[in-house]
Order: sequence, then C-alpha cells, then structure tokens
Amino acid sequence: LASDALVSAASLTVGAVANASDNSSFVAMPAETPIRDVLLLITGRSEGGESRKVRRVPIVNDSGEVLHVLSGLSLLDILMRYLKPIAAMKSISARRFDQRKTIA
Repeated sequence: LASDALVSAASLTVGAVANASDNSSFVAMPAETPIRDVLLLITGRSEGGESRKVRRVPIVNDSGEVLHVLSGLSLLDILMRYLKPIAAMKSISARRFDQRKTIA
C-alpha cells in the first residue's frame, strides 16, 4: 500500500507537483530566455496579456533537465551583487564627464 503510493508519487511530473496547491503556476523556461521575460513573468506582467501567479521559474536545458530555479528572491540577490559595480561605473563616468573641457 505504501509502496504503491510511493510509485504513484514518483511517476508524477514536476509540473503536477509544483501545481498541487494550485497557488501558483509552473512555467519552465529555456536557458536562452532573456532575464527580462523571467522578470515580467514573476511580476505578473508577462507579454501576451495573460496574468498568472508565478513565484518560481525553472530554467531547463534542451533535454528538459532543470538547471536552476529562479525566484523573485534569487533575482534580487543577483541585482544586489551588481549594484556596487554599477554605482562605481556611474561614478567613474560622472567624474570623466566633469573633467571635460568642452561640451561637444
């Protein structure tokens, strides 16, 4: 009886398990997907007018294997890693602009 349940559970697809609570959609995307599309999907602003609640987006390879799962939190983590370098580049750019003798 328990082994039958285990065999049954093991044969479920990841999408069926992810949507078991029906609280959010399961939308896998290929690794070549622009990060902008993932952000639009997670924020509920995906193009095509369809509004779905998506909290996590599995990134899959051509074989359908999951490479990584992106969430709003993981995207914020990436952003935080790049904020300091971006601020430094803006500062360098501003200093160079301030040092110009003439405005072309």
